[in-house]
Amino acid sequence: MATTKKEKVQSTFEKLSAVNVNKYVEKKNNLTYLSWAYAWGETKRVCPDATYRIGETEYDESLGFMCHTEVTIEGETLELSLIHISEPTRQAEI
Repeated sequence: MATTKKEKVQSTFEKLSAVNVNKYVEKKNNLTYLSWAYAWGETKRVCPDATYRIGETEYDESLGFMCHTEVTIEGETLELSLIHISEPTRQAEI
């Protein structure tokens, strides 16, 4: 009798979190980060169907710019709002 082997399908999180990005991590102002260009490149390599959309951008004098974005991979869309604090605002806080 033949046996069949079931392959486990990896989730998007499992696929992306398995990518070793250590050599591309940078440090700036005591922060450790991965550049967007590299992160998006790796995302597209692992998940070629991924799409990125920039939505509305708002401006608040006390905060700076707020940009609404979304990433869709394998039919799942996640929204994210990114803030860019303007330099004069940042200097006033320091």
